[in-house]
Amino acid sequence: MTEAKYRASRTARLLGNPRMFTLVEFLLRSGRVTPTALARRLRRNLTTVSNYLRSLKLADVVRFRSDGYHNWYQVKYPGPTRQVLNSLQTLARSSAAGIRAAR
Repeated sequence: MTEAKYRASRTARLLGNPRMFTLVEFLLRSGRVTPTALARRLRRNLTTVSNYLRSLKLADVVRFRSDGYHNWYQVKYPGPTRQVLNSLQTLARSSAAGIRAAR
């Protein structure tokens, strides 16, 4: 398996988690956000959100900057990430429509 395929499958696995998917959607809409704000928005504890962000950072989906007091996270490649999320949603809608039509 090539490095590119490995990274793509790893990213797809992460985005397969509904909460991570929602977190990335929120980051795309909001720009830079602190983990505390994300935890409030997602109604999850800070440790869980921090773990999500760490995984997304390792997969090169998000990046962070520190201003000395807070860490600010944002999507590293907003355009391609938005395309992936939109494609996944389109695929899910098509799949759901196919299942309904087959009944």
